[in-house]
Amino acid sequence: MKIIFKLAIVSLVSFLLSSQVFAEDKAVDNATASVAFIKNITTQMIDELNANHETIKNNPPEILKIVDRIIMPHIATKTISRKVMGRYWKKATDEQKENFTREFTTYLKRYYSHAFLSYNDQKLKYAPKAKLKGKKYASVSTFIVETGKKDVSVKYRLYHKKNGDWKIIDIVIEGISLVINNQRQYASQIKTEGLESVIKKLTYKNTKEFK
Repeated sequence: MKIIFKLAIVSLVSFLLSSQVFAEDKAVDNATASVAFIKNITTQMIDELNANHETIKNNPPEILKIVDRIIMPHIATKTISRKVMGRYWKKATDEQKENFTREFTTYLKRYYSHAFLSYNDQKLKYAPKAKLKGKKYASVSTFIVETGKKDVSVKYRLYHKKNGDWKIIDIVIEGISLVINNQRQYASQIKTEGLESVIKKLTYKNTKEFK
């Protein structure tokens, strides 16, 4: 499962183009715009990976900077953190919410960065249009294509903000939600160990050497 999730992260590059282009043209159908949003950024991120290939190879932590600059601003980290904590979010103090969100965001950045280290020229296929849920939500279906392997279905759930920005709020790989998968894991840990212990362990995990 971890391998599939890592492969899926490769296609995250598709979501990171500035959405201002689409916000300027309000007549553009969101079902089409969200797919165009994916396609446009792919080239930008792949170019970054190729241009910095040797640098990243010799110094893997450099990829953290690229991910932090290009990917993370487009991830709804607070929303995802809240969903991952589930019912424990309401019980947490403001400080605990802030600490968990910060550490979980760092975890996501490191997770995505490790996935990019394993990038091996996988290709992406896109559904022609996204499925919309009202005016604020879109679900974009993509497929990771690798020679000799079965295509991997990756669905991205997006939130369309009033200012025109798209935010990623979940990734669903082969029917399995990344948010729900983490929610189950952390809910179990918080129940048995307590939130403070979980935050401390996550913080420690994030301080380990990236390689």
